[in-house]
Amino acid sequence: MNLQVTTDDYIEFIRFGKKVQQDFHLGDWDIVYCFDQLPIRKIATIEYDITTMNAKVSLNTLTCKVLIDNNENKFIRKKAFHEISHLLIGKLALLVDCSQNSDDSTLSDCEKHSIINRLINSFDKLKYFD
Repeated sequence: MNLQVTTDDYIEFIRFGKKVQQDFHLGDWDIVYCFDQLPIRKIATIEYDITTMNAKVSLNTLTCKVLIDNNENKFIRKKAFHEISHLLIGKLALLVDCSQNSDDSTLSDCEKHSIINRLINSFDKLKYFD
């Protein structure tokens, strides 16, 4: 299915992103939300600096081919949850790295996404996105 993200989707993306930020107690982060043109295969993305605790979360303005589980709002909420989860996982990875006195990143991007996807599946069962 092709998804054309609307202004209403963007507003819901921000609203839900702020809810996730609050629920995960990530209020110390300064998060800027943007409605940007991203690579066609990405619906949303996040860039962040763990040391300054600044983040930029972007939602794609372009039409994207995606699989949606029949509920566009739920899909947008899951994307917001996914991007904000990067901040939580980033903090956890930093704690692990510091505890091991290692310069190497302990959690790979694949491992981080695996954790995020497990969080999404768990929260979905709790009707968090409804």
